[in-house]
Amino acid sequence: ASTVATEWARQNPEAAFTWAGTLPENLQAAAYSTIISQMAGRDPQQATTLAMTLEAGATRSQIFGDIASSWARTSPSGALAWSASLEGSERTETLREAIGVWSGTEPAAAARYLDQISGQESIDPYLRQVASQWAAQQPAEAAQWVIGQEDGQGRTEAMSYVMWNWGRQDAQATGEWIGTQPAGESRDGAILGFSKAVATQDPDIATQWAHHISDENMRSEMTGYTLGQWNRQNPQAAQKWAEQNGVVVPSGGSGK
Repeated sequence: ASTVATEWARQNPEAAFTWAGTLPENLQAAAYSTIISQMAGRDPQQATTLAMTLEAGATRSQIFGDIASSWARTSPSGALAWSASLEGSERTETLREAIGVWSGTEPAAAARYLDQISGQESIDPYLRQVASQWAAQQPAEAAQWVIGQEDGQGRTEAMSYVMWNWGRQDAQATGEWIGTQPAGESRDGAILGFSKAVATQDPDIATQWAHHISDENMRSEMTGYTLGQWNRQNPQAAQKWAEQNGVVVPSGGSGK
């Protein structure tokens, strides 16, 4: 079905689209996706017109995501405008796809877009994508942007990704930055990401940071992980630290 759809879509996409609707249900999704993906690269507006005729459901949502991703590669503004015109989960998912593609090339611009819409809606679903992409290039700037967002799960997750990226690039600068932040969910996320980043290379430092997480469950899980890594490399030092801090070294020292 995909092969036929590929060839037909090159010659007559509208006819190919109509044909896809006559296929058995288990073949329709692949055919529709192939046809729309090809169209989206050449004429995204035509692709959206046809896609909107599909019944709401998993297939349509997947196709909408494909359109948003393809469109954002050539015109982020066009993809975002179309995504923003949708409603409900379709709007969220297509925006996520478009912003994800855009942030891969222009993360700072994507961040500014989120700042613009933050007054009208929650940007939690999109924070992680932009922050992680930006942190790969400019971690300090990404961290400063994330810390300025409203409290919430999205900010916590985004901060974790930023600190993971930054920790792998410059552990000292990352630790110094975290040390200036007040206790809370965002700082916990920062320590989580940083501890993961340095757990293999510097498990002792990772463990000491993890032990400062304020959330009890998160602290216990992350300390167990980093302490397990430490125990594999230096059992004597890890055991001594664990005894001094009332922590149990994970059995087997696997850190899992």
